Amino acid sequence: MKKRHYIVILFFVLAFLFSGHARGQSYNVLHNKNYQIEARTHYGFFIQPHLELERYKAHFPAYEFSIYRTTFGKKRWERLYNFPLIGLTFYQSDLGGFDELGKVFALYPFINFPMNQDDDHQATFKLGVGVGYLTNKFHNTENYHNFAIGSHINAAINLSFEYRQKLSNRFYLNSSIGLTHFSNGSTRTPNFGINIVSAATGFSFFIKKPNPTIISKLNPKLYLFEFDNKKWLTLDGNFALWMKDITNESEFGTHNYNMVYDLNLNVLAQLSMKGRAGIGFELVQDRSDFVFLQKRDQQNDTVVDYNDIDILKLGVGPVYEMMMDRMSFLFHFGWHITGADQHEGSFYQKLAVRYDLYDNFYLSFGFTTHYVRADYLGIGLGYRFHQKYYLKRK
Repeated sequence: MKKRHYIVILFFVLAFLFSGHARGQSYNVLHNKNYQIEARTHYGFFIQPHLELERYKAHFPAYEFSIYRTTFGKKRWERLYNFPLIGLTFYQSDLGGFDELGKVFALYPFINFPMNQDDDHQATFKLGVGVGYLTNKFHNTENYHNFAIGSHINAAINLSFEYRQKLSNRFYLNSSIGLTHFSNGSTRTPNFGINIVSAATGFSFFIKKPNPTIISKLNPKLYLFEFDNKKWLTLDGNFALWMKDITNESEFGTHNYNMVYDLNLNVLAQLSMKGRAGIGFELVQDRSDFVFLQKRDQQNDTVVDYNDIDILKLGVGPVYEMMMDRMSFLFHFGWHITGADQHEGSFYQKLAVRYDLYDNFYLSFGFTTHYVRADYLGIGLGYRFHQKYYLKRK
């Protein structure tokens, strides 16, 4: 029996068991968390910007199993975002059956944002960040064709647009199209990354009778770290570190570690209780740039003595922060206007997850890319300066 048949059978067995369990207990809105289970099948292909990965062309399936809950307005931010879905996804694929790539297993928490308020026909956007395990990685003698991944453990990121069709009070038909990315943030070379575009379909089932959404004229209690809906201007500073492994192709399998120092400064105006937007600046010193500059000089038969100032990259661009209680997501698109080495291009993208620790201090975990090419991760600490301002009366 094929693997996908096992997944479908497991899904319906669990649905049956939980259905019977739910009927045997009294319904209590205070204890029900609106949990759902879901099984889904993907079919997709690789998108690879590197010639070294052109050999991996295939269309292949993937499978996922998720457990999640539908928020119903118990907290303020749940109502602001149209009652998102929050959960955990297990993902598995054989990556086209290529022996060099092996199989991938991933586990990532996610949040799924509804884009409309119709429960019967709902479009959503899913954002998931977690960890992935690839069974095969690069080896300089045994697996030297795998330029995609240099480590077993990798970051897993999923971005997808989804459609949910209500079949009954507890059953939904789900479909999606999205991008799944695996990369180690250059902690091991090679690290071209794996990018999968796929379409998917599946079913979800409420374990218990779902809570109705809470629609009230009175807002829920305002908790610590939540915005008070007043006009604020925020100066946001963050410093992050990471370590990159940069090795020439002829030396893959060895390690050449270089530090990355990333200082970010954002000036943000509060737009609503959901988010703030503004302009972001970053100053990056990526010491692996010396490796690429030396390689370029060798190709051009030149000798240039670069210093630490030469490799500083000043970036600037728009930024938006999506706020949800103590956690927020920061999206930054920018251009590097300085820096001796820009072999990846001047345009960069940054996604960061932030979590408020105490007062205005927060912890950040960021991911910087150049188009679909992963560059580096970053773990850092930040601080926010808030300044109230008033609009002039006309």
